[in-house]
Amino acid sequence: MKPINILFSLLGALLGSVAFVTLLLFSSESAMQKENPFTRRFIPMSAEFSAEYKLDGYGYYFAGSYRDKIYLGNHSTPLYITEIDTLLRKSAKHKITLDKYDYPFQSTEVRIDYPYFFLYDGMVPVIFRGNVSDFSAKTIMDKKIFFTDAAVINGNTFVIRGQKPPRGEHLAGLLEIGNEGKTKFFPDFLIKQQDGVFDTDGQFTYDKASGKVIYIYYYRNEFIAANSTMQLSLRGRTIDTVSKAKLEIVTMKGSGDTRLAAPPLMVNRQIGAEGGVLFVQSMLMGKHESIKVWNTAGAIDLYYLENGHYLSSFYVYHSDKNKLKEFTVTQTAFYGILGDKIQKYSFGKPVKKHIRR
Repeated sequence: MKPINILFSLLGALLGSVAFVTLLLFSSESAMQKENPFTRRFIPMSAEFSAEYKLDGYGYYFAGSYRDKIYLGNHSTPLYITEIDTLLRKSAKHKITLDKYDYPFQSTEVRIDYPYFFLYDGMVPVIFRGNVSDFSAKTIMDKKIFFTDAAVINGNTFVIRGQKPPRGEHLAGLLEIGNEGKTKFFPDFLIKQQDGVFDTDGQFTYDKASGKVIYIYYYRNEFIAANSTMQLSLRGRTIDTVSKAKLEIVTMKGSGDTRLAAPPLMVNRQIGAEGGVLFVQSMLMGKHESIKVWNTAGAIDLYYLENGHYLSSFYVYHSDKNKLKEFTVTQTAFYGILGDKIQKYSFGKPVKKHIRR
């Protein structure tokens, strides 16, 4: 064979190989986005364990973050905030003071929206707001508005989940604190499958970078994204296949209240969002994953909020058999609470490239 013919043969084989690999990659991406085979994509160096900090007890949750600081609340000591630097090296405690204390609080939450912080209990109709500089708060709303979940959009607006009488079906709404507690509900935002209570249970969060309100259902593979005025932009699907909540619901005679007759199948446990990327703690094992790994770790799945596309996943490993309980996300890292420890997973280029700054 002449050299020129050999060259053309080699060039043809090379181009054919490139085309074949490209076709495989395209087919794989198509399967990920459309066929939904529930196969996770683990990309090396996405999130690497980089630091750990031992807390002085249990019951902590993430109240927020700003620049190089992370703020923790604690359900056992609701009027104290713990501030920790993002390197997880040093901490400080701050005591919250209120202008009124005579409320029958049941379960207070603190949320940081720098420079403000908020203290509220959805079952008690009052919201306090103060400045992080001194952690002194004043009553800014004292009106009979109740909610079972909330996320701060800005210094004057919350997205909330209320309940529709008489059955207590969940409703999504906006609460304008600076407008005498004006509330507007959006009855078509949460989609009922069975009772409208358990089947719509889930969690709100807000991503400032993209201006998106996000809600995820606990018991089915769906999340919802909207703008800050609750105009719907996306109904996305997580990569598992549980499209209908698997619940055994019974109705109590007399009261008509509904109860769960058996433990439900939890699909998504909690969410966080940063820079247009949604982080979901999934409770279901995907195909080709090791049961040994699932006995020692949990999966975090990432989705692009612009179109709902699945991006990738990474594992968060248990700490002394303690599983991931709470998490928050910054531009550069994932922080999780496991037992009495905070762990930091620093993002590598495969994750950072998707996060909008």
